[in-house]
Amino acid sequence: TAGDEQCSAWRGAVKDRVTPPQTGNVLLEDTFDDATGNSDWNGNTNFPIVEKVYQAEGAIRLASGKGKGVIISKELNFNGQNITVTFDAKAWSDSEKTIEITVNGVKKTINNISINNFEKVSATFNNVQGKGTVTISTPAKKKRVYIDNIRIIKD
Repeated sequence: TAGDEQCSAWRGAVKDRVTPPQTGNVLLEDTFDDATGNSDWNGNTNFPIVEKVYQAEGAIRLASGKGKGVIISKELNFNGQNITVTFDAKAWSDSEKTIEITVNGVKKTINNISINNFEKVSATFNNVQGKGTVTISTPAKKKRVYIDNIRIIKD
């Protein structure tokens, strides 16, 4: 009912709105962009302890025929919060569709991971006290799983 109408030139279709990251709640985030080869991955500042982990063109693969794969995060302050660990996962084969997530000694197992495409998986741990680490591992050798885009957040 008041004011002037404003118009502008058309610049193409409207793109999906991007939700800004909730940086205040993110304890750790890693896209594994440094894992660009096809050989051993020796970890980084987010995951300084690794065993049987391999670069997979911007993702990582846990495990081999000689041992189970493990990545352990740097120390995080959980401070009595609910902690959710989310990442993209893809199984190596039909018999290798399981991954384990452990936060301060509490383990959760995710089964039936897709072998065709990366899928988002997550586990929530309630009222995690103090400081500690997040471990992501395969249950045994020859249980290979690819992972990417890890995000650890607190409520």
